[in-house]
Amino acid sequence: MTGEKIIDFANYLVGETIFDKTSADDLIFLNIQKDNIERDVEWEWLKKQDRSKSTTVGNSYLNGYDLPSDFLIPLSKNALYVDIVPYEQIPLGDNELYKNTGQKWYIDYTANKFYITDGTTISGTITLNYVKKTDDITATSSPVWLKGHELISYDMAIEYLDGIDYDPINTAKADRLIVKRNMIYDGMINFNSKLALTSMNSQMGNNVEVVEADNKVDIYNY
Repeated sequence: MTGEKIIDFANYLVGETIFDKTSADDLIFLNIQKDNIERDVEWEWLKKQDRSKSTTVGNSYLNGYDLPSDFLIPLSKNALYVDIVPYEQIPLGDNELYKNTGQKWYIDYTANKFYITDGTTISGTITLNYVKKTDDITATSSPVWLKGHELISYDMAIEYLDGIDYDPINTAKADRLIVKRNMIYDGMINFNSKLALTSMNSQMGNNVEVVEADNKVDIYNY
């Protein structure tokens, strides 16, 4: 769905023409809903890998590496490797504590850089796995999602009915939309889980457990 169609469907859900597809403010409102959904879950279709950087022996733990321009957040698991060695993320404030400890890394979001702690003794290619941020949707462009574009329309309509133009009738209408919205969202979560399972298929044995909690999917292979 293009931004124009998303706005048209949001108006249909509200029951009147509230949002204007030519309005910059309404497109901003649309993209707020888009961004909120993208930050909810580590969607498989937003995962990305960068291998453009490397470390050499002699680098300090204060030697920063630029984050990719479309970086949003690191993956919650296996976010950074040097060659084939996995590194554990630590808080920025603990960098002094771990400066001489191997296999740690951290992010300084204000500097838009990341750092590794044992750069003085190792060299290799840095692999950074992350969730990317996406471009704003315009009237003629579409979300990069594989499915669920209409979820943005639902969130726009619900936000309007249950917040901007609050009254008992609109609240009741919003409650009905929330039920349908959650069905679409659950379908996206299930599809995301299937994509994650498919990507791990060759590494799995016969005993696999999939646990969904806090909008994250953990897959255990026994």
